[in-house]
Amino acid sequence: MALCLECWHDLDSCRLLGFAGAGPIPWTAITEWCRWQGVDRELTLVLLDVIRHLDVARSERIASEAETKGRK
Repeated sequence: MALCLECWHDLDSCRLLGFAGAGPIPWTAITEWCRWQGVDRELTLVLLDVIRHLDVARSERIASEAETKGRK
């Protein structure tokens, strides 16, 4: 779990910026981070899945917060 959070935190600056704000962490950034860390293929696949889930949860939280602010 610590490795997943470390990866997500380290790669936060790799998010592409658009009109809707910061997007998800690119797949290529995750795989490169794993290569640099010496992570094997199986754990890389786990990290890809976990990072994607964290990014979806982050996007949903941001959208919910924006919607809540819009109602006030």
